[in-house]
Amino acid sequence: MKLKQFLPRLTIQGTPQTTNQGFTLVELIVTTLIASTVLALSLQLITDQRKQFLTDQLRSQNSQTLRTGMNLIGDGIRSAGDNLQNDTELPVISVIDKDDSENDTDHDKLIVQRQLIKNTLRLCADLSNGETELTVFKPNDSSCTLGQSPAPSGFDVSVDVFRTFRSQVDGNDTFDTTSVPSVGTCNEESVWAYIHDPVNKRGEFFNYAFETSDANGNYLHRCDDDQWEYEYEHRPQFRDNPKIYLLEEEEFRLNGEVLELVKNRQDSADDILRVTNNIQALEIEVTTDSGSSTSFNPDVMTNETPWSTIRDEFQYVSVRLQAKDVAESDLLARKNSSGEEQEIDILSKFFPRNASSFSSQEPD
Repeated sequence: MKLKQFLPRLTIQGTPQTTNQGFTLVELIVTTLIASTVLALSLQLITDQRKQFLTDQLRSQNSQTLRTGMNLIGDGIRSAGDNLQNDTELPVISVIDKDDSENDTDHDKLIVQRQLIKNTLRLCADLSNGETELTVFKPNDSSCTLGQSPAPSGFDVSVDVFRTFRSQVDGNDTFDTTSVPSVGTCNEESVWAYIHDPVNKRGEFFNYAFETSDANGNYLHRCDDDQWEYEYEHRPQFRDNPKIYLLEEEEFRLNGEVLELVKNRQDSADDILRVTNNIQALEIEVTTDSGSSTSFNPDVMTNETPWSTIRDEFQYVSVRLQAKDVAESDLLARKNSSGEEQEIDILSKFFPRNASSFSSQEPD
């Protein structure tokens, strides 16, 4: 006798139903689509939030680098003209306009000068290529000296100040260099000096490392192996003779998208300071009582005006730095009413602390 297993059945309105029925294919497809949509939206939200975070971070970095560059430029402008208040020969502040066809630059350039010590020297003999000895003092020669008595060291007072400054650049007061160095052997006691021809309004930097004295005068000895860019003539009138400064010059310029600082016209890759990146524009304008100018270089302007005159009318230098608005997505980029991407820029105004009224008296 066979026994048949009896399975209980449930009926709903006469239709037999089993308790182990699964999802249909349509239900699975719909559920998968909904889950995929939610997941995609979640991933998109996470991605957008990450892009927003990175964009904000990049914008913050851009603003910081702009501020860093602006602060450095501002410091240079504020200190422009240190120890040069009474000088009538150097421009102190120069602005080369990017649209100036004569200079043919892609961006504006700012050049500032300051003197490291107040004393200066006059060239007392002609100077040309191949010569490394500069005569800077001759006894009883009114064309190159103010009649000062030599210091106990045997050097003219101003030459002695040059010697003292040079001996201290390595951190101590001793004169470590005891003889004239060979050309091309500048040492830790060498310093940058600047010779300027007031008649032709031109000059250049050179490195010197030693001074000598004899009965005929005092001399500076050049130690670098560069050739003189110009020839310098000794003239009978005191104020017409080339003048030697312990000068520091800074040039701020754009090279591509990099803001660079060049000191003392040393243009080799090792000497250039790369201040900040992603700079799109550097615009500089000088405002005086006479108006504003984007091209401001008394050494090359047609209507030449020395710093001694300009400083009395000086108001401020305005500097504008611009950086591209870096965004991780086009949707996050800031755009103007025309739909063009906006740049981040800052504008600051600086006043040279040495732009004030002074009178200059030098003998003819």
